[in-house]
Amino acid sequence: MVGRDRRCRHPGSRARRCVGGPPGRCLPVRRAGAWVALVVLGLAFWAAGRGVAEAHAVLVRSSPAAGAELVAPPAAIDLWFSEPLEARFSTFELLSSEGESLPLDGVVADPTDEYHLSGLPRGLGPGLYTVSYRNVSQSDGHEWSGSFAFTVLNPDGSVPSGQAYQPELGARNSPANILGRWFTFLGFALVAGGVALLLPLHRGRRAIVLAVLHAEASRRVALVGLALLITGGVLVIVAQAQAVPGASVLDIAGGTRGGRLWLWRMLAVEAVAVILGLSFLARCWRAPRAEVATLALLPVAATAGLLTVSLLSHAAAAPGSTWAIASDLIHLVLAALWVGGLATLGVLLWATRRQPPVQRGSAMVYAVAPFATFAAAAVYGLGVTGVVRSLGELPALPALWETEYGRWLLIKFALITPMLGVAFLNRRAVVALGKSPSRGALDTAAARVRRLVPFEVLLGAVVLFSVGVLGQVPTPRGAVAVEADAGAVSVFNRVQQAGDLNVHLQVTPAVVGQNALRIHVYGAAGATIGGIDRVEVTFSRAGALGGEQVQAASLGQGIYTAEGSFLSLALTWQVTVDVIRPGHDDARLAFSVPIGSGTTTDEARAVLGSPAPQLTTRLLGALLALMAGAGLALGWRHHPRYSAATQTAGWVLILGALWVGTTGGGGATLSNPMPGDEASIARGESLFLQQCVSCHGLGGRGDGPEAARLVPPPADLRLHVPLHPDTETYLFITGGVPGTAMQAWDEILTEAERWDLVNYLIAEFGAPASTP
Repeated sequence: MVGRDRRCRHPGSRARRCVGGPPGRCLPVRRAGAWVALVVLGLAFWAAGRGVAEAHAVLVRSSPAAGAELVAPPAAIDLWFSEPLEARFSTFELLSSEGESLPLDGVVADPTDEYHLSGLPRGLGPGLYTVSYRNVSQSDGHEWSGSFAFTVLNPDGSVPSGQAYQPELGARNSPANILGRWFTFLGFALVAGGVALLLPLHRGRRAIVLAVLHAEASRRVALVGLALLITGGVLVIVAQAQAVPGASVLDIAGGTRGGRLWLWRMLAVEAVAVILGLSFLARCWRAPRAEVATLALLPVAATAGLLTVSLLSHAAAAPGSTWAIASDLIHLVLAALWVGGLATLGVLLWATRRQPPVQRGSAMVYAVAPFATFAAAAVYGLGVTGVVRSLGELPALPALWETEYGRWLLIKFALITPMLGVAFLNRRAVVALGKSPSRGALDTAAARVRRLVPFEVLLGAVVLFSVGVLGQVPTPRGAVAVEADAGAVSVFNRVQQAGDLNVHLQVTPAVVGQNALRIHVYGAAGATIGGIDRVEVTFSRAGALGGEQVQAASLGQGIYTAEGSFLSLALTWQVTVDVIRPGHDDARLAFSVPIGSGTTTDEARAVLGSPAPQLTTRLLGALLALMAGAGLALGWRHHPRYSAATQTAGWVLILGALWVGTTGGGGATLSNPMPGDEASIARGESLFLQQCVSCHGLGGRGDGPEAARLVPPPADLRLHVPLHPDTETYLFITGGVPGTAMQAWDEILTEAERWDLVNYLIAEFGAPASTP
């Protein structure tokens, strides 16, 4: 035969199509589809009606803190959130107890910290004030709003009368947002699913007819997926625009990270449409190889689209975001191939129900059996990646039932369980067929699988719905971040005036270690200040001479920044800001900055860290290796051709994981338990004079009375202490230094004394040594 295929224009069979059940008691496909749609849409709108709160850039900490009672009005208002913000759509306002909006100067998103908003209030007196904020997260594109109150006390220390204003804020999911996300997941699944059957069907002469039917089934299923993707994309972008006051669809699409990722996703959808069009042309002109090659591009486009989903999800804001996004993408792709493959398999089996027995047998041999193996591997991969993502979002086991996110995760597990049960029945039918491959057994098995697959597809669609909802629910990880920062030392904020200049100094997070300084220089009463040559910052202990000096970098508009580990002890530091202007006297302002011993969340933002905060990267790797080894050792035991090699590799992985997990990876992280305050430093100085001067000398140069007879000579502490963190210095003191006269002090000094000594060494020798 040559020329065009009549099926390019066929209207489809008008025969009454049935799903499941014996003849006379079957349910028409259209009626079954209507019931399926009603059930699943009912679930969607029920969940939307529950008003699930959208996550996501929740307030982590603020200065002033929520509920604070201040003796004096705050010099600045600063807010830090759990996720990076879209600067254009993130702001806050200050409200009086009557709900009146009060003036704020310079409400801006910090150019050096995407998690930070700041503003300067004007002339606040005693009263009750409310900060009302609204933001859009870069990580997931969702809008979030909230408020907190603080009090400025009366001059006599009493609380002003009245009550803080409470605006009606927050965010709720809309049915459009839920349906849009669900249609997106389901659409990409239907587009990509046909590849799960592609390779086993397009080989061998006996599968030629089946391969033709498979190509047609893949295209039909993908066309449904394309319609869902277009509908879902429109629903998502419209819902996001409606959630942000004053924003249009064009504003969101072109002005936010989420909008730009949405545009890339729509480009992937456009690629799906082009691929389907090319495959249809290849079908019409009877070019089967071109048709198959074209259809094989569908999962590539679908994976690209799902990548934009993972880049705009909880994973993008999780610890170890690179690994979190990778595991999230793998999880979504495997789920899409499984659910979409089931849908394609169902359409294929329905198309072969009236084929000759040999074709029905080919469907079982070349389609169902390989897909059952693929599905088993996919389910295992889903379990592994699901564990990684769950560990990343659930900091503790009780969060599984105590939080909304955990409860939705349990619902997802509950939906997957019957789906796995149906898959097990199909798998058992395939295994039984292998033991008795008669024609009657083939027909029986094919009919059984054909009846069960629609239910498995329905369950898979509902599972994808739960995945869409999970992306909208605040994660317990965000709540833990808020709790962890609730007790952290507040950010330092002060404004001082020198002549015609106001200098606003902000130190973040005002704890030992890495800190970011933000200096805003502006004219008093709005006056013009002229050009600034440079801004220098000097760090010194209060009352001490000298100190470390750095030049702040200019960001324009009078804003200067510096970042580094300038503040190495938990005490009050003097931070001196010098503003040098041509034609003016230099302005010098000294700030007393108390530095706490808390920790920051910078480590949690590390993109290559462990995606499970409760596990080190080492332990997480051991867990993944353990699960992979178990899959190899147990999953391939029924395949004689690969059994020995895969089981050996599996057991090697299992034993290696157990060794890694039980040796050197489970100890607690060493940290300084003694705050480096003045009392600790004084105790350390006494210990240094008693135990260390004889070798290291009073100045720490390594020139003590005993130094001449020691080989190698004692270390110059001025050079070595600044090169090592406090934990390494502590270990040197505790265990000594092999090959030198430095002995171990763990049996001479208590742990507290060793930490006191460390604090003194850092205070005395922590700055870089100067050239004599």
